[in-house]
Amino acid sequence: MPPDSDLVEKPLAEIYPAFKNFTDGRLQEVCKGKDLASVASKIESMDAMNHSVAAATEEQTAVIDTISEDIAQKNELNQGAARILQRILAACNQMDMQVSELQQLIRGFKI
Repeated sequence: MPPDSDLVEKPLAEIYPAFKNFTDGRLQEVCKGKDLASVASKIESMDAMNHSVAAATEEQTAVIDTISEDIAQKNELNQGAARILQRILAACNQMDMQVSELQQLIRGFKI
């Protein structure tokens, strides 16, 4: 809950009902010393985890980008290979027709 002028004047127990059971003295005890250090340590640990997750996310994004580029290049190569195969097939068909024509011409020269 963001602090505003009304909240500053209210007791903590009214703002956060979870603190109802604490007396002012007990609340101060909880917030002192080891407990506060423990909270700070846990916050630092969470912050470190957040940084680790962010770094891992960036690394995964870079890997995904690289994989996407590789896939795009392979796709281009496959399309190029398909065009070459179509040309080879057309050339083979043309050669087959020429072989047939040559065979007919050769038959004409037989005695």
